[in-house]
Amino acid sequence: MSVRLFDCNCRIGRRLDARSNEPSTVAELLAEMDRLEIEKALVVHYSGYESLPDLGNRRIEDEARGNPRLARVWTALPDTAGDTPPARQWVERMLTAGARAVQLFPKRMNWQLDEWCAGSLLRALEDRKVLALLPFAEADLGTVHEVLEKHPRLPLLLTNVNYRVNRMLFPLLELHANLHIDLAPPYDVHDGVEEICKRFGAKRLLFGSGYPVAEPGAALAMLAYARISEDERARIGARNLEQILEEVQA
Repeated sequence: MSVRLFDCNCRIGRRLDARSNEPSTVAELLAEMDRLEIEKALVVHYSGYESLPDLGNRRIEDEARGNPRLARVWTALPDTAGDTPPARQWVERMLTAGARAVQLFPKRMNWQLDEWCAGSLLRALEDRKVLALLPFAEADLGTVHEVLEKHPRLPLLLTNVNYRVNRMLFPLLELHANLHIDLAPPYDVHDGVEEICKRFGAKRLLFGSGYPVAEPGAALAMLAYARISEDERARIGARNLEQILEEVQA
């Protein structure tokens, strides 16, 4: 496939329930990217949500900083418990370090996306147009709708979307121009790429692999064999994500 690829959904580090041979290092990720001709990747560290966010953020900086192919993703928490700096201060620190995206794990880390809990964090991210990655399993779509409705300038990427939710997903895409989804498993809907491009435009889709839990070739095949124009393929492959990151107000 001739289009450039910028993977929006990669992780490094050792997860707690990893297979014995599961890749975990930057070197292994780069080797996989070379094999599949993936130019760049957004990368989060497993320890950011399987241990402590600050630990994961330090590790992603230590292990990926300085590599032009890897864009670091920090793990974010609301500032309500006093164990993290005020949200605007924390976002400023993240942007100063050079990160342009965060990942949210409300269910796993025992907090809520509702305004009473996460409002200050979401406002701080929205003000700087920081890309927020939210795994599908971390929040119900009703809550996602409320977040998008209250924060229309916050670019939100829903990752690893369940393939059975189009009846709810499509109304969300219709209502919220700031909502994007990736191609990582289990979103393997027959003609799913074609339908979203037709109804909402290719700008709503990003190439994401789900590495290392998923084989990156699955998302790559969805993009390569989709019956869409080459311009749409190029947008999904890299240009959409690049544009979102360029609009971050660092």
